[in-house]
Amino acid sequence: MKKNIILVVLLILLAGLLFVVIKNTGSYLPWSSSTQMKIANDLVNKGLYKQAVSEYRRLLEYPGYSTKEKANILYIIGNVYMEKLNDYENAIASYLMVKTLLPKDDLLIEVNPKIVECFEKIGRPFEAQQEMDKATALDKSEKKPGETITAKIGNKKISLDELYTQIRNLPPYLQDTYKSKEKQLEFLKDYIITELLFDSAKRRNYDKDPEIIKKIDQMKKGLIVQKLIEDEIKNKVSVSDDEIKLYYEAHKKEFIDKKDKQEKQKSLDEAREQIKNTLLQEREQHAYRDMVEKLLKAEKVTIYEDIFKSNK
Repeated sequence: MKKNIILVVLLILLAGLLFVVIKNTGSYLPWSSSTQMKIANDLVNKGLYKQAVSEYRRLLEYPGYSTKEKANILYIIGNVYMEKLNDYENAIASYLMVKTLLPKDDLLIEVNPKIVECFEKIGRPFEAQQEMDKATALDKSEKKPGETITAKIGNKKISLDELYTQIRNLPPYLQDTYKSKEKQLEFLKDYIITELLFDSAKRRNYDKDPEIIKKIDQMKKGLIVQKLIEDEIKNKVSVSDDEIKLYYEAHKKEFIDKKDKQEKQKSLDEAREQIKNTLLQEREQHAYRDMVEKLLKAEKVTIYEDIFKSNK
């Protein structure tokens, strides 16, 4: 009887010792957690994604891991599901566990868009938009006093001021189209459709597509150059009334209307706008050439034109 008691005590002590060893080494396996991580990473590199997920999950059982470390492993698992296996539901589950473990962490900057994209991929745009609303805090501000709300997209409000701002951003000839309330309602509906399509595209990460980014950069470059030209040339070029009169007197024959085999000389007032536009265009072109030549000299540009000569 006494021997049995001693045996039980020894087993308890052995179990306690084993627990201490496991806790200190952080492993239920005969190798370290870093070795286990290497095994999982190697499986990913070999394209064995399902097996890799299983090995990553075994890392979650290591008692020495902190909450942050476990969240990082779950994030890796989510990425494998999403990017390698196209298993978006399991990816969402992994990412949501990350959010539960780390409700306030920088990692969520990467996790939240992935959850949104996964919901979009499985055909659940409503949940995708809800997650996007939470992540971007679209409903931070309450309705302002006197603000008229024309429509809502989920929690996002479209005010009458916002609608008018969008119309004012149109070219002048298009702004005139939306003077009536009926046309403004049409514009609002088109604007909502555009916003919905844009949100759907963002949820699919099209805004991060390299080709789109390249095109945006080109458009941005064109707009910046156009702004420079306007500031340096168009806004500084002018034509005086005396110059318009001199041009009119020197080019009177260019301002003759021919109708029904009859000729009618345009008056100065009738030709004024046409002359002004002609002179402005000429001066803008001259100023543009001057500006370009100065830039070419200042930046010491060399063009090897011989390369483009055809061999005959």
